[in-house]
Amino acid sequence: MRNSLSEAQVRARIEAQEGPVPQAWWEYLQELWGFDQAQTSQRGMALLARHVRHLKELGAWGEASAKLGTKTSTMTFEQHMTANDREREKDRVLRARGDVFSNYVGKKAGQFASVLHFRGEYLDGAPLTVKQAVALLGSPAVRFLGRKEFDRANVWILEHSSRLLRLVEPQGSRRRTWIAELEIVAGKRKVRVRTKHPGRASPENAPASLPSVSVPKNPREDMLLPIFPSSVLHDLKRAADDLAVEFPWEQSLAVWFILTGTVPRVAPIEYGVHRQDQEHYSRTTMTMVVEPWLPGDAVKYAYTTIQRRYLGRQRQPGSDNLAVFEFVVDRMNDKGEIDDWDAVMAEWNSNHPKQKYVKWMFVRAFERARELIIFFGRDATPQPRNEVISL
Repeated sequence: MRNSLSEAQVRARIEAQEGPVPQAWWEYLQELWGFDQAQTSQRGMALLARHVRHLKELGAWGEASAKLGTKTSTMTFEQHMTANDREREKDRVLRARGDVFSNYVGKKAGQFASVLHFRGEYLDGAPLTVKQAVALLGSPAVRFLGRKEFDRANVWILEHSSRLLRLVEPQGSRRRTWIAELEIVAGKRKVRVRTKHPGRASPENAPASLPSVSVPKNPREDMLLPIFPSSVLHDLKRAADDLAVEFPWEQSLAVWFILTGTVPRVAPIEYGVHRQDQEHYSRTTMTMVVEPWLPGDAVKYAYTTIQRRYLGRQRQPGSDNLAVFEFVVDRMNDKGEIDDWDAVMAEWNSNHPKQKYVKWMFVRAFERARELIIFFGRDATPQPRNEVISL
């Protein structure tokens, strides 16, 4: 046991060893681990230094921090920063904290048994380049053939192209068999391969189906690929499913990580905008998934930013238009129609002598309110199906 150091002395020793620590990150360290042990023991000081070193390696500050995050997240939170340097640093911590979390999780996932096994079995033990991964997923052969079939055809999985000549779906019998015929090009050789997948016994009228794996189609959309259970991509699916159980990723992101090593960003805020356009109404809803450590003003800012991006300026119906709309709706018939607009307007004018309308203005007030209440969001830019965007 040594004499207790002050917090200032602890910081001076840490910064002498590891370099300057931004104030916001120093407060983060204090909140997460505290300085009691560092103030009273060499072991505690060494542990604190390790935490600082680990944050720097993950890119919390310094040169590595410029490599973290996505353009969207950086722009979103940096626009939220104020002119005060202390506040700017705290806002940067909010953004970088999500990046550091993602980077840390990615390092742990890279040592996951299923990842190492698949890369060792099919990728020569290392992640592919993006170009190689795109080529691999674009080859139908890996959807229908397994390692043994590639070996029998004397084709290297990472050095080929292919096309699906025919996929025969089971018909009629209770014991159903799928048949895939492919042409594989490996160097100057062309090989034709025919493979079968015996389906499960099922009622004759039940539709035949294959398992599928979700893979990235582009940065904003995924797609489902049907696969044979004995195929390379089925092994990839199983590895991705194992990964998705242990880490906060969807199947398609886990697939891309296994193939390329690209770490999915676990954003502190995710949102989805969903729109239903029906004949008689439109309904737009928004869901947000928020990390509980985010301060309320950051969540509010993100919400209003999303509103503006997808719905434009938020117009509300005026009190007069709203009153007219409610008045007219109460006088609609069972079909939701007005039998006599003149009679309804005359009743309004009688009840509201200081707010009289001529017919065209009365109808326009109703229609303006209907557009904003019943068909709100119909003119908004729709999102691709199932899109969830991260800030």
